[in-house]
Amino acid sequence: MQISIIDGTSFGYKSVLKTEFKNGNLPTVKIDPMGSLLTKENVTLDHYIPHSKGGKSNLTNYLLMKNTNNWNKGNLPPSAIPPNGLAEYLKQFIGVQTKSFDGDGYARQISKTASTVYANWKEIIKGVFK
Repeated sequence: MQISIIDGTSFGYKSVLKTEFKNGNLPTVKIDPMGSLLTKENVTLDHYIPHSKGGKSNLTNYLLMKNTNNWNKGNLPPSAIPPNGLAEYLKQFIGVQTKSFDGDGYARQISKTASTVYANWKEIIKGVFK
């Protein structure tokens, strides 16, 4: 089965996060949490906590992810994302500010969720938020 993406949406989801990336307004963001290179052509929105498991469809639960990584992750729990990969992903957003997007706030929200997923998250993320 082939999945087609229409209008640049990811499974029907839109977000300022993806829009800002595709418009080139997040130049420091280059890799997804799995370590894969993100491009305008392959970027999708992943639900950190899967929608099928109660995850919200909003900025506090979205991650930019390469389409094939997103499809492979499917509805696996957030722990399927390597914690060090997530930390490296979030570091890319520190200090990023656009008219409609606050990278620091975004990274803090995802980090707050990650602290409920990984027992050693505070150690992993140490030094990222100053």
